[in-house]
Amino acid sequence: MTTETYDGFHVERDAGSGIATITLDVPEKMNRVSMAARDQLAGVFGELGTDDAVRVVVLGGAGEKAFTAGGDIPGFMTRTPEELSHLAKNIAAAERCPKPVVAKLHGFTFGVGLELALGGGWAVRGEGRCQVHWIELDGVRHASVGPVFDLGLMWRW
Repeated sequence: MTTETYDGFHVERDAGSGIATITLDVPEKMNRVSMAARDQLAGVFGELGTDDAVRVVVLGGAGEKAFTAGGDIPGFMTRTPEELSHLAKNIAAAERCPKPVVAKLHGFTFGVGLELALGGGWAVRGEGRCQVHWIELDGVRHASVGPVFDLGLMWRW
């Protein structure tokens, strides 16, 4: 197993199982996704998509409170309007990944987190038992996950 660390998340690759796990890892801030992490996630999904040893990508969040509370809003103020207009491209990297992407949702799942889950196509949320949903336009039925859309994938729906 190998682990790579980025800004607010890490990636573990298990060559034996073919599973790559991306864990959003800022539990004290409910796994907020920084502007740097958005850019890095795009690169990581691209790399995992071309890695023949990876069969599936699992996206999760550290801690007990949240998969992610969304983007790091103060970080938006550090970017130009032009840069902000391209946020959908980096968050849509999960959707472009040719490997299956499964989002393990728990607790709060807002903004960019919901967009990552929508892009991956599969979301698993468990309280006692897991429920698997195919993410579609009718994301309203996932109200227990907390759908609040941000700047990424909602434009496709």
